[in-house]
Amino acid sequence: MKKTIAILLILLISITFSTLPSYALGFTISMTPDKNVSSAGSEVTITISTNNLNIGGEGMSVFSCFLEYDKSVFEEITFEDIKGLNNWSVSYNNETGKILLDNSNFITTDSDLCTITFKLKSDLEIENTEIKITSPQTSNNQIDIIGTDGAVTIYVKQLTSDIYEIDESNTITGVPPNSSVDEIKENLNGGGELVILDKDGNQITSGEVGTGSTVKTESGEEYTIIVKGDINGDGKVTTTDLSQLKLHVVESTLLKDPYLKAGDINSDGNVSITDVAQLKLAIVGSIEL
Repeated sequence: MKKTIAILLILLISITFSTLPSYALGFTISMTPDKNVSSAGSEVTITISTNNLNIGGEGMSVFSCFLEYDKSVFEEITFEDIKGLNNWSVSYNNETGKILLDNSNFITTDSDLCTITFKLKSDLEIENTEIKITSPQTSNNQIDIIGTDGAVTIYVKQLTSDIYEIDESNTITGVPPNSSVDEIKENLNGGGELVILDKDGNQITSGEVGTGSTVKTESGEEYTIIVKGDINGDGKVTTTDLSQLKLHVVESTLLKDPYLKAGDINSDGNVSITDVAQLKLAIVGSIEL
């Protein structure tokens, strides 16, 4: 009886340890676009990377996955659109979407694997589209190891800019104080004939553009302008803006968007005393916004 129990314990321990790696080993996929917002006819480059790599053994020297994207939105991806990084060489089957990467070295830490450049088709009417990496797989030279899928959403807008930031909520940030109507139009791409409205909805054709103003595209799509530090919406940065920012920080008169975003001077997503300090420096000319 004791011999039987001992054998059973040995078998149980062996089974436990033999099955542990299948639960412990793995990785996730991250997909980082060079921009989340793009326009019809433009390009988006996405970097594919591993995260939380834990595969044991010598590391990984091969990697495979499937690329999924909407071919009615993007031009068809070819081998030339995929560039290996960090000594990863690329093989690609454009019929199945399967990507195979090979490396002469063994990789044991998180790594950028490759970039994929997508070109959006012209005359798109969609608002967003998703790109996926599915069934990611590697090996530690002993067993196959399955990773977690990755995905990224690309927002398709009529307007883009090389100077300003335009997010998925149609907000234009990064506009400096004292920007004129002509300057803003010059720094925006696409959208056809653009119309700029002030915060009260009146069309303006000259002068400075303030926070809360709107850019309207030829098809009617609207974007809200945020001028950094311009909290009262006159397009300038003065002591009046500083006073309103102080009242918000002491919770006397709270700001609301879009004027709250204009008060985020250091662009950290919060309005605090640091923003008050930086706005003071901007007003006396010590820093530029």
